[in-house]
Amino acid sequence: MKPHRTILIACVLMGITIFAFFPSLSNGFTNWDDTAYVTDNLLIRSLSVENLTKMFTTFQLGFYHPLTLLSYACEYRFFGPHPLAYHATNLLLHLMNTLLVYRLIYLLSGKQLAAFVTALLFAVHPLHVESVAWISERKDVLSAAFILAALIAYVRYRGKETRGAYLLTLTVFTCSFLAKPMAVAIPLVLLLFDYLMGRKFDRKMILEKIPFLAIAVFFAIFAFLAQEKFGAVKHETSFISWNNISVACYGFLFYIGKLLLPLKLSCIYPYPAKTGGLYPFSIVISPLIVIVLTIGMLFAGRYSKKITFGYFFFLITLAPVLQLVPVSLSMTADRYTYLPAVGLFYIAGEGCSYLWERFRRRRVVLMVAGLAAAGMLAGLTSQRCRVWENSVTLWNDVLAKYPRVPSAYNNRGYAAAGTGDLAQAIADYTEAIAIDPDYAEAYSNRGNAYGAAGDFDRAIADYNEAIRILPTYAAAYTNRGHAYAAKKDLELAIADYDRSLSIDPHNAVTYNNRAFIHLLKGDPDQAIADCNEAIKRDPYYAKAFNNRGLAYSAKGDFDHALADFSETLRFQPYFAQTYYHRAMVYFAQGKYHEALHDAQAAQSLGFGTDPAFVEKLRGIVEKKQ
Repeated sequence: MKPHRTILIACVLMGITIFAFFPSLSNGFTNWDDTAYVTDNLLIRSLSVENLTKMFTTFQLGFYHPLTLLSYACEYRFFGPHPLAYHATNLLLHLMNTLLVYRLIYLLSGKQLAAFVTALLFAVHPLHVESVAWISERKDVLSAAFILAALIAYVRYRGKETRGAYLLTLTVFTCSFLAKPMAVAIPLVLLLFDYLMGRKFDRKMILEKIPFLAIAVFFAIFAFLAQEKFGAVKHETSFISWNNISVACYGFLFYIGKLLLPLKLSCIYPYPAKTGGLYPFSIVISPLIVIVLTIGMLFAGRYSKKITFGYFFFLITLAPVLQLVPVSLSMTADRYTYLPAVGLFYIAGEGCSYLWERFRRRRVVLMVAGLAAAGMLAGLTSQRCRVWENSVTLWNDVLAKYPRVPSAYNNRGYAAAGTGDLAQAIADYTEAIAIDPDYAEAYSNRGNAYGAAGDFDRAIADYNEAIRILPTYAAAYTNRGHAYAAKKDLELAIADYDRSLSIDPHNAVTYNNRAFIHLLKGDPDQAIADCNEAIKRDPYYAKAFNNRGLAYSAKGDFDHALADFSETLRFQPYFAQTYYHRAMVYFAQGKYHEALHDAQAAQSLGFGTDPAFVEKLRGIVEKKQ
């Protein structure tokens, strides 16, 4: 392969990919896991030894992916919580994966056109938008990079049969699990590569796959335990039943359909409603269709291994996420096709290469048709990227296609509440509850909205309902504590905070809120103890420093109070009330110039500072000058 042609192909692939995904760079964060992974994730706030240790020893939202968290931490270190950096990294990883796909297919086929078409489809297909435009799905593009690199290393190993190439394959393969446990099926894929490359089935072939299989099994068990601990595994249906098999087969056919016709895409595809305990006929008949299709692909292998290889690559890599063991509230997800789609794209690439050689006189027609198809896919991808602009656009898109998804209403309501549109938030939460009357989170969120609107009685009623549905719902107790505190029912507030912390003893917010109640009750020592617990769990918690400063002020310990108020303003430079509190401490210490500066700062930020106090300070300062 000529170097200049390779460079040209790479530039074309990257140019088209950037064009298709460029709108994603203008997107922000969404409230679908982005807060948990990035904006509110304390683990990525610093690259300390403690945080790095936690990344590699704990689960995050039911997953073990320390390398993904490490990538977020590196971005946060240099760019903070600015979404452009995270979107740009996702796009760069997708660009790299596109080039890796090209390299892999070229090594397998020796055909530039087949490799180019495969990589082009991988680059611009709309089904891949979720993996690239969703910041929280960094784990997908990162793990795919390691898997593709491992497959390339394995192909190179098959050519050289060296121990170094084998160990490199095994090492990169292991790294993929530290980004996302999607590589569990790769040991079978390696056998599939042997089949395509004409390797003889023998004892050595099996033995060299054992280390890969052992690693895959270990991480598969690890991943299942993580999902079970997070509560994602449906225990009542976790065994493989006929219903599960039907859903899995339907999902497999669903993905093929979306790859062929990528329309009505959504970040959530709800399970279809059952009638009399049975799924619709289209799901029930799916296993038979898959069996017929698979037999057809096996027979196709008599004429071309490429078709069989591509089909089984798709099937094998997709199998772990086909809900045979239900671990998701969504039947299917676009992101699951990110790597598996390479198999079907490879069939398309080989088909285009065949047509190019077979119909030499029609190459202009083929080229025009190919450019039109690529342009259409790139356009759909560009349009789909805009759906991920923010939380509201994302959930509006889901509800426009599937108007009976309660979580979409709940999440859209949460986004509306964040912008201050409480009426819309309450309406969305109410709709979510109407669809799912046992939706505890929606009740709690609606309670928050009522509380923000000052209707604490309705808020408490909703928290009561959330707790009735889910008695171990720690956040509902915390939220009800807020409402009781607002109504000056301090003992009830303390009781709810105590109950919440007995369920979730690591919640910094609850400790901080309980500290404030202790302040109101005139117990600064207990307030300081609770603030210490809050800061221990969240070293960047500005409000906890502020409350501890108030507690120290109440004890007359002005030096510690000043230190805490200054720490608060380091994290939140525009926290108006802290300027006022610090001004009062400076005034008590006779530091009138500093007190005047802080009082004016609080006043300029909109805090209700007494003008007479500011004038008094100004007069004292002027006399001293």
